[in-house]
Amino acid sequence: MGWFGNSEAGDGSLSIKTDNDNVNNNGNNSSSATNVSNKGDINEVSEFINQEPRAVYIIDGDRDAPHSIICRDKASGGGQTCIKLQYNCIELFKAMQKFNYFCALPSNKVDATYFECRKIS
Repeated sequence: MGWFGNSEAGDGSLSIKTDNDNVNNNGNNSSSATNVSNKGDINEVSEFINQEPRAVYIIDGDRDAPHSIICRDKASGGGQTCIKLQYNCIELFKAMQKFNYFCALPSNKVDATYFECRKIS
């Protein structure tokens, strides 16, 4: 995923756990995966961000793809909780703004392809 066709998060790879498989973007098995749920509408995003409104959210997705993903670090440490959405990343970006989040490319990564979103207080 990503605006430019690849994905970066933390160490440069986005690990995704789907059902019983641990797969990262290189197709290799991964021991620390991200928990992903498939969701379909903006109400699911609202419920997800309201669980931890002060968390930093990562949104990612190919610019023209019909799906996107939003993640946050687990409060207990280690890994991320994510939802895969059945709509475009641009629409997710706009929705986060409506929920009073400021989204921007991370300032410490020149080649980042994802957005970090923080609640505006």
